[in-house]
Amino acid sequence: MKNFLQKIKKSEKPILILICGMPVARKSSTAIELASKLNWQIVVGTDEIREIMRKYDRDPFLQGVSHDRWKLLGRKTDKNFILGFLKHCQVIKKGVDTVLEESARNGKNLIIEGVHLLPSLYENLKSFKKFHFVLFVNSFAQHQAIIRNKILSRHGRQKDNWTQKEKDLFKIQEYFVREAKESKNTYIVKSSNPQESIVKKIIKILKKEI
Repeated sequence: MKNFLQKIKKSEKPILILICGMPVARKSSTAIELASKLNWQIVVGTDEIREIMRKYDRDPFLQGVSHDRWKLLGRKTDKNFILGFLKHCQVIKKGVDTVLEESARNGKNLIIEGVHLLPSLYENLKSFKKFHFVLFVNSFAQHQAIIRNKILSRHGRQKDNWTQKEKDLFKIQEYFVREAKESKNTYIVKSSNPQESIVKKIIKILKKEI
């Protein structure tokens, strides 16, 4: 691992790791665990970027969440659902681009995680050596187990608002997988519990490619 970390330091370009996937796919916990293994200081979440953007950008596709923006397009069809999701991601990209510009300017390695990081939107990032990971949840049962663990890990009581939306969330996953197969430097990694095994898979890919 020590030799690998030295190799990262010698990279001509800063390393950018993007971690995406449908809601509740262990993106945040994976990003934090990975940053710890790599001794990196910065992990940015697109949810946080979105909340900051909402303070000054009133674009209706920015308001709400990724899986309900179809409401701005009429009836709930598969086409409108994905188009609403795509438009939501496109608006948030403006905020992500600001973070990327600052990181590139300072030559900082960076991990960004979030549901909004569609591979097709981040194809041409010439200032970085980029690795894009799509976390894939294998089944409804696995997703429900991750949801339960997430709720139990939080202080206070929190209702399970995810289970009834799962079919919609898996539509987002299907879209991610389709894009991942058509994008360069993009890898589909099976999500698991604990996230340590996901991180091992990611590090194995990084060691091979860096």
